[in-house]
Amino acid sequence: MNWKQRLKRRLTPRSKGVSPKMGENNTEKNIDYHLIKALEHFEQALDHSIIMVSEEHMTQKEVSKKWGVFTSELFSLIRNKGRANRMNVMKWFSLSK
Repeated sequence: MNWKQRLKRRLTPRSKGVSPKMGENNTEKNIDYHLIKALEHFEQALDHSIIMVSEEHMTQKEVSKKWGVFTSELFSLIRNKGRANRMNVMKWFSLSK
């Protein structure tokens, strides 16, 4: 089972499909769809980063800076959205698994 299949299974075991249809108001499927797409893009960026460093088109320092900016922006976004909505959104993220 690949990561995409595992993620689909872990996100919504009762959900049959993940791609929302136009006009469909199924928020749970919409969340699942966007999380899966985000992870697909994340994996592509990681793969490209590894290729760029391994083929010496970029240094590890350059790639590291890009990933540092990305993670900083990601956590700032999470923190700011939580504050704006008066929620502790950070507690939704478990890094233990």
